[in-house]
Amino acid sequence: GDRWFVPGIAQILTRLGAWVEDGRPLLSVISVGDLGRLIAALAVRGTRPGAGGAVLHAAHPEPVSVRALASAVARDAGFDLPSTSLGYDEAVALAAERGLTERHIDLAGHDHYYDATRIWRETGLRVPPPAFAP
Repeated sequence: GDRWFVPGIAQILTRLGAWVEDGRPLLSVISVGDLGRLIAALAVRGTRPGAGGAVLHAAHPEPVSVRALASAVARDAGFDLPSTSLGYDEAVALAAERGLTERHIDLAGHDHYYDATRIWRETGLRVPPPAFAP
């Protein structure tokens, strides 16, 4: 049901026609079911004294590569995976010509993941197996 993130990655790869950095950059992801479990557990837990201001990143603790994410959803999302790769600077140079911005290239070409171990520890929930194979 994701309407922004995964379709955005698909659009970037499709328009660019290439992986950025061979699809190696890592991303934080979470399934909607796991997100719901975390929110419910936090609501049940309530606020503990001294817990104010804590940042809890709601994601699976194991980041996923752009390549693994795109490969896992390409079939269902109806897009073809690139067969070539560009370095980050090469992709930025080509971006405007392909209707993309440097922000698009950044999303597919740099790591965007966060340490999510604290939220799983705080809620006491079992961490599920990774949704996407590396």
